Amino acid sequence: MQNKIGKGIISMNISEVNYSELKINKRNIPLYYSLIKRGVDVTLSILGIILTLPIMIIIAGTIKVTSEGPILFKQTRVGYLGNKFKIYKFRTMYNNAEEQLKKILKEKEETSIIYKPKDDVRITMIGKILRKYSLDELPQLFNILLGDMSLVGPRPLIVREIENCSVNQYMRHIAKPGITGYAQIKCRSNTTFKQQMDNDLYYVKNQCLLLDFKILLSTIPAVVKSKNAW
Repeated sequence: MQNKIGKGIISMNISEVNYSELKINKRNIPLYYSLIKRGVDVTLSILGIILTLPIMIIIAGTIKVTSEGPILFKQTRVGYLGNKFKIYKFRTMYNNAEEQLKKILKEKEETSIIYKPKDDVRITMIGKILRKYSLDELPQLFNILLGDMSLVGPRPLIVREIENCSVNQYMRHIAKPGITGYAQIKCRSNTTFKQQMDNDLYYVKNQCLLLDFKILLSTIPAVVKSKNAW
């Protein structure tokens, strides 16, 4: 297997990566853990949708009247065992954001660093507020209900970011992606690609119900304080 999971493998089928060949010390995840975690995901996502529905309606209306474009932003991400899925977020950027990003990345030659500058000109005024308090992530409760994501886990990467993963880093995909995770409570937006991967691998190697519970509890103050988030 090659050192990098490059464009050739990505374009064929991400799920073709052989996880048994990846050199990393990991324990078998107990069946009870997976079952309990899924049960908690379904229960809390339904409860979350019900409780935040009025907030989501207000956010949707505000986005609609303040900028052109769709209310929701849909993007292909890489999830559990390399399977692709559509992630849902409230749109926080202007319509031509993707074209602007390609131009910025080309000029800065940013490939191995997660591009999240504080002064990102692509973000709308309401988008800055939504991102600061992670309100743009609320539609991902539906991703959790559908089974694409979990409440806790590594954040799902964009396909182009996968091309920077080493074989060892790709092991992060043995855990279902989460709406929050160990990497998010450690550094949120203020991080490099390697730092995020290291934190994700720590979670994968140590995931358990207690760690998930601690991450969920730590997420609340991190969001309220909006520490290192933009």
